[in-house]
Amino acid sequence: MLSAARLPGVRQAGEVIGIADRAACPALATLARDFWLFDADTARPFAALLNYDHAGEYLGAAVTTEPPVIMACVTARNLAQQYSVPLGAYLAALQTETR
Repeated sequence: MLSAARLPGVRQAGEVIGIADRAACPALATLARDFWLFDADTARPFAALLNYDHAGEYLGAAVTTEPPVIMACVTARNLAQQYSVPLGAYLAALQTETR
């Protein structure tokens, strides 16, 4: 899990962070796998498929360049982005809700 303390550095590195509420959007129910997608718009994309134990503890990642897996990750990313809001907007709304 990405800690809040690391978010400014991640954003500076060019990472786009969005939050999609799965509970509020049934279309996201099909997204079952966590992954990191790298260089998706280049000739050499790759993905890290994240693995967790039953308690949700991170176990590691398997890196792949297999075209069908990359395509599935791109499709999943696009779906999640369609329903996501920028991290800053999400945090601001959350802060407003908790006041």
